[in-house]
Amino acid sequence: MMFSESNNCWISPPVNGWCFLFCRIDSTGKEESLLFLNRLSRFFGEACFFGTHRISSYAAWIRSVNGRIVRSFITGDSGNIVNQGERTGIETGAAYMLIDIEDEADTSKGRPQWADNEDWVMQIAGDWTVNPQDLGDEQYQTEKQLGIAGVLP
Repeated sequence: MMFSESNNCWISPPVNGWCFLFCRIDSTGKEESLLFLNRLSRFFGEACFFGTHRISSYAAWIRSVNGRIVRSFITGDSGNIVNQGERTGIETGAAYMLIDIEDEADTSKGRPQWADNEDWVMQIAGDWTVNPQDLGDEQYQTEKQLGIAGVLP
């Protein structure tokens, strides 16, 4: 869903105990955005952010639990912007091979070779919460409900 104003948002009805908040936030690790995610997790117990953009090879996943960022990974064309906290779930698997942007044979550093593939970002979303690509599956069918549209303060 696209909004003309940067502070407009839409909150989905619950899906397996999770609500999706669609809005524009600065996900480059800036303090205000992390504080926003931490505020949500203080209130709800946990809040996550997932972002991807093919053209810029941007990929991000951030998890906050009880008001504290526990995992944050953001990468783009220029390499890793943020890589903090312990890898979780799918990130610890064999598919998580790092490549150096300058030397693709070097797997000791750099960013995940699959980071700019939105399917992987969505698989991490599914590992932590719900994979938005799977919302058509029968397991997520619920009564028809409306979401909430509004403006973030």
